[in-house]
Amino acid sequence: MERRTGPDPGLDAEGTAAWDTLSTVAVSLVLLLFALLLSLQAVRLQRDSLDARSGEAASAPEITGLRRAAGALVLPPLAFFFRLALARQKVKWQLLIWCTAVPEVERWY
Repeated sequence: MERRTGPDPGLDAEGTAAWDTLSTVAVSLVLLLFALLLSLQAVRLQRDSLDARSGEAASAPEITGLRRAAGALVLPPLAFFFRLALARQKVKWQLLIWCTAVPEVERWY
């Protein structure tokens, strides 16, 4: 029986991929939070301007820039999470196809 020491290269590659996915998820969540804060800031500015204009003709604040920035920040995280969901669904379909192709496999699911 051969005894090896040191890290397993196959395990290390899987661990690195998992850490990469985890760090991308963390960055995506931070971007979503920042977009939410930008959107809340736009709502606050709009509400304050409506309260201040209760009768006089004051100019409305420019909030479309904040809303566009929030919308632009939301797209990459949502695309990442959609791609992650599609990859997971692909694995489920592959497992389903494999289980139906091999009839002698005991179905434990």
